Amino acid sequence: MRTPLRNPLFGSIDSAAIIQIQNDFVRGFFDTWVRGEENDFPDAQFNAHSAWVDRDSAAPVREWWLSEHPEDQTIRVMLETSVGNIEVALYPRRAPLSVAHFLSYVDGGHYDGAKFYRVTRQSDTMPFDVVQGGLSAEAMTVSQEDSNPVELFPPVPHETTDTTGILNETGTLAYARLKPGTANSEFFST
Repeated sequence: MRTPLRNPLFGSIDSAAIIQIQNDFVRGFFDTWVRGEENDFPDAQFNAHSAWVDRDSAAPVREWWLSEHPEDQTIRVMLETSVGNIEVALYPRRAPLSVAHFLSYVDGGHYDGAKFYRVTRQSDTMPFDVVQGGLSAEAMTVSQEDSNPVELFPPVPHETTDTTGILNETGTLAYARLKPGTANSEFFST
């Protein structure tokens, strides 16, 4: 962009410096979260570019958004695995039945020791990547006095995308099921 609009909108920073700052922050993010490298992100980038970049919190924007869109409030759950932690955001106002069902397993400690047992990669025969976990059939049941197994919790009623507004996109947690209304402890993410 050329003057006279460039300086009022973007300041007097040189365009090569802008590109370097963007590259450093993007590279630092990917090195940390994709490669798993320890690189002091984002502190190193803020320190390297302190003449041009200030830390700022997005908290006021998030608070404003949630005040206008309470359906987007989340409950955070940390899944601790042997290869790293996975933070899950649950939407209790969008999918109240599914969230309550999932939290019943979490709060009861039923997922403690559970495993991710299905991992696929996209190929000619598999149209998507998926990671699936939960409890096996034996772990999903408890014995009664008559030794007949029963489910820990009844299956969760099906909450459709039309109802929740949550699309089953990459990174979304969903219940595995055979037909609507049969989901129990098994969940997956694509």
